[in-house]
Amino acid sequence: MNIAFISLAEGVSMPSLRYLSAYLRAQGHKTTIIALPWSYTDKTLNACNSFLYPYSDAVLEQLAELCKTSDLVGISLMTCHFDNAVHVTRFLRQKLSAPIIWGGVHPTLRPAECLEHADMICVGEGEISVSQLAGEMAGGKSWQSVAIPGIMKQSDKENLPVVPGPVVADLNSIPLPDYELDHQYVMREGGLVRFDAHFLARCNGYAYEAMFSRGCPYSCTYCSNNALRHLYGRRLPVRWRSVDNRIKELKAALQLMPELRVISLADDAFLAQPLESLSDFAERYRKEISLPFFLLTTPRSVSEAKLSAIVQAGLYHVAIGVQSGSERIFKSLYGRPESLDDILITGRRINEVARKLNKKIMVRYDIILDNPWENEEDIEASIRLCTKLEKPYNLATFSLTFYPETELYQKARDEGLVTDDLNQVYRASQLVVKRTYLNGLFAVLSANAPTWVISLLLWKPMRRWLPASFPFRIVFIFEFIKMAKGFFGFAIRGKWTIIGFLFKHACQKLFGGLGTQKSGQGRPKFAGDPGQIGG
Repeated sequence: MNIAFISLAEGVSMPSLRYLSAYLRAQGHKTTIIALPWSYTDKTLNACNSFLYPYSDAVLEQLAELCKTSDLVGISLMTCHFDNAVHVTRFLRQKLSAPIIWGGVHPTLRPAECLEHADMICVGEGEISVSQLAGEMAGGKSWQSVAIPGIMKQSDKENLPVVPGPVVADLNSIPLPDYELDHQYVMREGGLVRFDAHFLARCNGYAYEAMFSRGCPYSCTYCSNNALRHLYGRRLPVRWRSVDNRIKELKAALQLMPELRVISLADDAFLAQPLESLSDFAERYRKEISLPFFLLTTPRSVSEAKLSAIVQAGLYHVAIGVQSGSERIFKSLYGRPESLDDILITGRRINEVARKLNKKIMVRYDIILDNPWENEEDIEASIRLCTKLEKPYNLATFSLTFYPETELYQKARDEGLVTDDLNQVYRASQLVVKRTYLNGLFAVLSANAPTWVISLLLWKPMRRWLPASFPFRIVFIFEFIKMAKGFFGFAIRGKWTIIGFLFKHACQKLFGGLGTQKSGQGRPKFAGDPGQIGG
């Protein structure tokens, strides 16, 4: 059976879709993967307004041509892709006779709405449900006549309650993600072209995104995991791939894309796994992969033993969810299980381990802004918490988005804060924060401005005198200072800089190579030359 999968995501990593494709191909089905990211085609759009992207007729015609031999067409989407999913589905229905099935978080949480447009939807994890559907269709059954847990048809949309498909208990049973590029296409410069390994690596910023687990130990009220817990009637267990399986995947990625420089571990809480498996992974990773890597974690799962193992393996960047520095918002509204002190302790612990091991780790803290239930005191509490964090650090700020069926969404609906889902939720970007005075202080904090500057800007008379845009305007001053410190810091430590390069180049010309070491390939090598990163 031929199945075409269409991704509307902004990136092309698509780990979940690649796992599904690999699972089906292992059962003898043929698949085609088509990625439709706007970012390689329309530079006037960005992650904040990509839902406005109007696919051209030329692209849609090419899409229909690639799908014309398919027996089933799947579209993967999140809530922010709803407009594009409707757009693509309407066009393909005019050109194809194959049924169209939607899958992903949004169809799982809004099945009835999605069945207004798609022939079928997949509710929950797709491997088992979609493979059963493909098997029955390949055996000659009509898709209208099948009855499979997790697969809903238009005729089922009035049937409640919704029953999600079974979850995969053993993630090792799923083959490595599908990176066989001969059947994969991407929208680029207004057309669909076949992927090649070099372009794939470049699209991902020479980083490889991996997900070695499913599920999250938490169910924060603003997160889709919260809605999934209600759908399944329980919190989904966190399941992990074996260490052998993880290393095998990373080795395959490096073989396909030798230009890779960074590994991004996108698991919700990577350090929540047991110390034994984490230490085993760290040791194997250090010996067999040896690339810098990034991960997401939560304060409660961080321990000195886990940090020591993972830092020695190559951790260079870690992101920690803070969300709010107000105890009222943090605990009561967002349902976070940690304390605010845990966040401060975690930051200090990471830096202490880094100093002990003589490593550099950038820590990113995630903050949610534009919360209608926050008052000025709550926002100031978040700002003051950030002033207590050990520098340097980065702040990532997000605008609160009410994802469907989460507890926070239901609260907003009940209180009349959300009355138009399409415009207030589906077309809302979590990446666009309001340009208020206090929000601007988070940008100043992210630029690592001195604490006294933040205290001055928090002073109420100052806030009355200055325009709301003032904090955003002064950010570049501290960014310039930070850049200058970095530049001269590298120079003092003898690292490779423009000045160092010019000096050594001059020595080579004047004194026949003084200060350089021949590589045997006609290119001088200097200590710290960025051209040598990653071997």
